[in-house]
Amino acid sequence: MKKPPPPAPKGNQYAKGNRGGGRPSAFKREWTPIAELLGELGATDEQIGKCFGVGASAIKMWRLRNPVFCAAVKRGKEVADNAVVQSLFHRALGYSHADIDIRSVAVGGGVSRIVKTPVTKHYPPDPTSCIFWLKNRVPAQWRERLEQILQNPDGTALAPVGVKVVVANVGAKGNGDGQTNVQVQEAVAQGNGGADRR
Repeated sequence: MKKPPPPAPKGNQYAKGNRGGGRPSAFKREWTPIAELLGELGATDEQIGKCFGVGASAIKMWRLRNPVFCAAVKRGKEVADNAVVQSLFHRALGYSHADIDIRSVAVGGGVSRIVKTPVTKHYPPDPTSCIFWLKNRVPAQWRERLEQILQNPDGTALAPVGVKVVVANVGAKGNGDGQTNVQVQEAVAQGNGGADRR
């Protein structure tokens, strides 16, 4: 009976018996909820990696190889993104909130007392937030790029325009007396690219 081959040395990814080779991953399953919380706080892959002592490329690899980790990071980042969307929405529309105004009021004789007054603070709509929101949510109506459509004052399409192109050949192709041989070409600009007539 034949003996099985000995195991391959560690780190040789091309040898039999050593699946994947290379250094083992530093990933730990217990880091998954921590990564989700970091995502909720708005952390990037690079910042999440710093918390675990690895680079952003390691986090990307962990997300590719571990669907549970990937889903947790995505859920966390969605929470942060939704909070930003809500803040932008409120800034665009304007909003109000209850607050307490705290002041020190002089009573007399060098004595003052603290007075707390409930107030409602109002914030008007922010035009920059409105523009940003509309450009991203309704781009067909609010994009910056303007399309220019050429037409007649009555709204009909413009007629094709005739163009003359003059090509001058100097020297060798002349008539021998050193003068210029001139050819005139006429083209009509049309939607199909134009046609040449000689």
